[in-house]
Amino acid sequence: MFRVIVFLVGIFGPLAIWIGVQIATERNIVTPRSMYRVLRIWHWISWIAAVLLWVCYLPPIHLKWFYGGCAATFSAGLGLAQYWLKLRFNPSDLTTTPKHEA
Repeated sequence: MFRVIVFLVGIFGPLAIWIGVQIATERNIVTPRSMYRVLRIWHWISWIAAVLLWVCYLPPIHLKWFYGGCAATFSAGLGLAQYWLKLRFNPSDLTTTPKHEA
């Protein structure tokens, strides 16, 4: 049962996040720049977690390979949401910091 939950979170978690990002940006709840930054940070955190889970598959620890695969799938899904955000908005607006007028 736990494996099914991990699998569903790995597949449908990024889809739910993507829908949330779309709704939040359409209703101007958050700025695209802040959402892009958050997605980028979580994309890298989940990618590092996936690599660590794959390393745990090696003989001394021997964790199941399934968990690393689900974490890698989650990371890839966040990358797709990040890519959509970059296509939807101007990439220079997402990566530059705003200029404050004095």
